[in-house]
Amino acid sequence: MNYHNVFHDVLYRLIGKQLICLAFLFVFYSPSLQASEYELSCDDIYDISYSALEFHVIKNNIDDSFGLIIIERMLSSMDSLKTVFFKEDVEHILLHYSSLVSKQLVKQNCSFIDEIADLYQKRYNSFLIAVNKIIDDLQESDLVLSKDAWDSFDTHFDYIAKADTAKQRERITGILQSQLHALHQTLTSVEKAKSALRAYYENVVFAQSEKRQYHTYLVFIKSVMRSLDAHSDYFSPAELNQVEQQLLNSYVGIGIEVEFNYHYAKVTDIIAGGPADQQDGLKKDDLIIAIAGEEGPFESISLLGVDASSHMIAGEIGTPLRLKILRRTGDTMETKTISLLRDRIENTLNVSTHIYSVQEAASQENQMIGVITIPYFSLGDQSDVDDKISWENSSLYTVLQGLNQLAEKEVTTVVIDLRNNPGGELNEVIKIAGLFLPKTPIVSIKDARDAKLGTSSNDLMFFTGEVVVLVNHLSASASEVFTAAMRDHNRGLVVGSRTYGKGSVQSIYVVPSKGGLNLTTHLFYRPFGSPVQAKGVRPHISFPFLSSHGKIGEKHRENAIVENLGLVGNFQKDFGYVDDQMISELTKFSENRRANSKDFIQLEDLLDQLQKTADDKKKSALIKGYL
Repeated sequence: MNYHNVFHDVLYRLIGKQLICLAFLFVFYSPSLQASEYELSCDDIYDISYSALEFHVIKNNIDDSFGLIIIERMLSSMDSLKTVFFKEDVEHILLHYSSLVSKQLVKQNCSFIDEIADLYQKRYNSFLIAVNKIIDDLQESDLVLSKDAWDSFDTHFDYIAKADTAKQRERITGILQSQLHALHQTLTSVEKAKSALRAYYENVVFAQSEKRQYHTYLVFIKSVMRSLDAHSDYFSPAELNQVEQQLLNSYVGIGIEVEFNYHYAKVTDIIAGGPADQQDGLKKDDLIIAIAGEEGPFESISLLGVDASSHMIAGEIGTPLRLKILRRTGDTMETKTISLLRDRIENTLNVSTHIYSVQEAASQENQMIGVITIPYFSLGDQSDVDDKISWENSSLYTVLQGLNQLAEKEVTTVVIDLRNNPGGELNEVIKIAGLFLPKTPIVSIKDARDAKLGTSSNDLMFFTGEVVVLVNHLSASASEVFTAAMRDHNRGLVVGSRTYGKGSVQSIYVVPSKGGLNLTTHLFYRPFGSPVQAKGVRPHISFPFLSSHGKIGEKHRENAIVENLGLVGNFQKDFGYVDDQMISELTKFSENRRANSKDFIQLEDLLDQLQKTADDKKKSALIKGYL
């Protein structure tokens, strides 16, 4: 269907809603469904869907094939464990409703969404009867699960045929047994755990008549956005605020880094200077199993899920938080309650500068080398007083400070460490690249209309010495813009491993009171003209990291843009800092050093072992976020 005529009306609506756009490049934790105090109407779904299609970097139509993708994603979100819909239901919905997405939505008719919600509620009522019966039958002896059983919990199911009641009961029993085990750790009493689990299933949002339409509309519009590519999404107002905080150097929380499992959040790091660090009590490797405020009952992470758990932990400055945790002591898991006060946390991942004295291999003389580590490309801090962004702690400002330190010590060689850098703000990385290059195209950007933009940097080269860029598989997005510019212009030597390969630009379109669209609007290209998307940037000199193991990178993400996009245009300039002879000599030196390095030999042996056993291990899906 050609929807360009329809778009003029959509654009008018969005302009009337004061659409605001921010462009950035970042790989970040994306929140999902979250309770909210605003409404979504069919008009909103129409506006958001067709605006997203118009502005997305790849032109799409809501035809039958795209409708099928949207409905499949919607069903997966509503029934992730495939315990509510039967196999026959799903086959019927996909056959009959996929075409209705295009036919009805263009007429601002969302009855097809309401019909799917009605069927869900009908099936859920029967499912709830089975759940309550199984909960009644479970005994305390059924709840003994090892930690290995927690970690190996498998959520990759197929839908069950309506007639296969035994298989459905078996699946539901396994899920409830696992959830009751987690609740029992929190509430100690089996009967209390059963009551909490019954209450949870009785209050599932899709099954509540007063909330059903809002949540079904929300999951539908998220399904539309996520069907476009791996990064596009729709954010509610609360979710949008979380995302905006990720681009700043500070946020409100308790200062921990966690990995979310189905049953708990494992504390993987405690941020120095944050509440968890200063107030003591919480330790690395603790398993958070339940959350509560100053008063009221604990709520289990097993039932809350990732998004609601993140929201509860974050909270507001100065408010109390209680966490129920499991802590391993020898062979036993000990339950503890930790109380903390939330505070604003200044992100410790700021740019850092260090100077080292190293021995030059040929002359055996000592040489001073500077190392500037950029964890991500940040705009700066947000003030609690006036809500303005101050650039004094931006990446650009702190990199400039670091280069000044090197100049004072007469250091003429700098290593820019971008390992694990997930990206950040586009203009910020362009300005930083301009410190090392004179006025030169840094990146080419292409949108859906094939517009080509060669983005140039500053007039002056602030640092004229030698540059080495250190990257790994987790160097992504904006960090790849910097790396590609240094490599293609022969300005710096790139060492490490091939980068992540996120060559897309997301723009946040903010609609006041309705949240925002996180939309992939552009793809960016190297100065040489080739795409970064799903390809990454290859280093001059390669060596392994632990991140070299496994399927890491944009090309492995579900629904990633992977098509061959070709060249945009060659803006490459040769600044002569790196040449083939230098690369050849350094490669031989590096290979010789690795062959005689005990650390590198052990690392490569470990990577070989991991590769051999990877296919035989069942691993839990872990989602990493900062709280």
